[in-house]
Amino acid sequence: MRRAEIQFCKKYKDHRLPIVLMRRQLFPLILEDSSVVIHVEQIRSMYLMHYIVAPQFMQSPNGQELRITTRLSEALPMYARMMANLEKEQREAFNLESGCPACKYMHGSKTVAADGNFQLSRYSRMNERSKDVVYPGQDEVNRYWVTPENVVLYNETANEGCSNFQALNKKGGNKRHLEQTGVFACTCEHGYPLVAMDMTTPGETFGYILSCLKQVVQMLHYGPNIKVCYDVGCKLTTSLEKTESLTCIKDVPIPVGIFHILNHRPACQLTCHPRVNAGWGLQDGEHLERMWSNLSGFISMTRSMSSLNRRLTLSTALEFYAQQKIDTIGTNLKRKFKRACLLRRDALKALRKAGIKEDDEERLQNLQHVWDQQIRSTVASITNGSGRFAASNRAIENLRVAIAIFDLIDHAFRVQGNGHNRTQSLAAQRQAAQEQVARKLTKYNEKIRAGPVFGFEEYEYVNGVLRKQSHFRFRMNIVNLMTGDQPYDVFHGLQRANEELIILKDEATSVLKYADAIVEQLKSAVKNPIGAYSLPKYYEQKGMVFVQARKLQRARAWKKEQRKLLGIKTIEAAIYRLSFPPSPPSLPSSIIFASILEHIWKAH
Repeated sequence: MRRAEIQFCKKYKDHRLPIVLMRRQLFPLILEDSSVVIHVEQIRSMYLMHYIVAPQFMQSPNGQELRITTRLSEALPMYARMMANLEKEQREAFNLESGCPACKYMHGSKTVAADGNFQLSRYSRMNERSKDVVYPGQDEVNRYWVTPENVVLYNETANEGCSNFQALNKKGGNKRHLEQTGVFACTCEHGYPLVAMDMTTPGETFGYILSCLKQVVQMLHYGPNIKVCYDVGCKLTTSLEKTESLTCIKDVPIPVGIFHILNHRPACQLTCHPRVNAGWGLQDGEHLERMWSNLSGFISMTRSMSSLNRRLTLSTALEFYAQQKIDTIGTNLKRKFKRACLLRRDALKALRKAGIKEDDEERLQNLQHVWDQQIRSTVASITNGSGRFAASNRAIENLRVAIAIFDLIDHAFRVQGNGHNRTQSLAAQRQAAQEQVARKLTKYNEKIRAGPVFGFEEYEYVNGVLRKQSHFRFRMNIVNLMTGDQPYDVFHGLQRANEELIILKDEATSVLKYADAIVEQLKSAVKNPIGAYSLPKYYEQKGMVFVQARKLQRARAWKKEQRKLLGIKTIEAAIYRLSFPPSPPSLPSSIIFASILEHIWKAH
């Protein structure tokens, strides 16, 4: 903090204190008193919105004691609205690129992930007058949010699909003290936020995801060429068919994220698991969980805000998160590429041990045929049968879910470096999960004794069913359902790795095109001539050019980094390090080099 003398004139509009401050890149910290200011480079930092430090105080020129955090909470909304309007002006004036770099120029179908978060709720307020206030540029603040004309009203219940998830049927709960019960959102497969919507019901209804998908379909670079990933995807098909504005995507594939799929019944896992179904590569479908984790710092902050400030804060946070995804897109794609190469190498090695070569199309097609046949027979055996058979299936499924929960907690418990308090908490959770397995095992044994089910047996002790090599675990693993010793897990791994490499090639090409386009657009913006002399117009256009020049500098550095990360030389080096057996890149006889570099990853 320091004192500075600034000359201004109250009589002339163009030289008043607020204008002079902004020309010096200073912003008033106290809205009613411009004598206390903060530099724009400081206030633009998103870290100020996470101002979790001990209260700090300073003295204003009139001797008043000021609390920094309080003053920031007053100044930040005004600054954020001003910057939102400025960004909109620049984007429209110079037709600048926006959106996810890896999706914009993709030729293949794009993944849209959807999920709701009930932590980002907001308390009701009596006589909230801010609802009737309309700020200039409010449409820019609402850029990520579902527009009123895209809201879909769908009141039917979800009777299809897996019965393990009840989020779409949840009607109860005391939520009267909440104006908004949470936020529902969609992102692309790279985590870039696309659209969000306030939730006002106790549970996730079909209306939220249908409204978000309707707005995504209307986006220029997405349209109907999408795939949808949703935690309850097995229940979504009928609602898409019944929604007239979304019939164009009624037949799109709808898998479930790999974290949530474990709690679905086996029939859903076979048809909705992205690891055993074609076209998904190595996506995990949990993009929203990462975004919610990033926004967790805003939960308590936005809970007592006005509706306008809450939306402004979340919009600013989403914009910052989107910029993070753009900045790190090359690093993430390179990391995915290395992972896919490693998985492909290991899969080929395992297939060779099983006597199957990569070019043995007959053997590979036979594996696929037997797998498809197994899916049909498994789904039919689960969906058909008497009441007693259905009750036995429910007991088996409940035990499987209890074991899956125990495994998750047990894995977290065994991680080194948890600390004493977390270890104690996980130990208690692990004990509770084991007791839940014991209760489900008792019901399971009762049903098995009442009417034996082929392939399942009784277990006297909990440790017997929890054993890693137990027969129950083997039967409930969807990849090990086959008879014989064919390497179906490796077969799926090879397919997903090949798909991932094809997808990555498309995404990397899109990123490099995006980088070229944004640099050229900013070059044109910087060269834009300043018009006829007028002091206000001169400062406005000069400021625009200054901002664009700074963006151009960052864009050039970003483009250089993407070229370095995604260029052909980098890919050749990565293939050389990961190929098995090792062979120099100059020899196209290498299986990895020939199949990936020549046919999948072409030079840009």
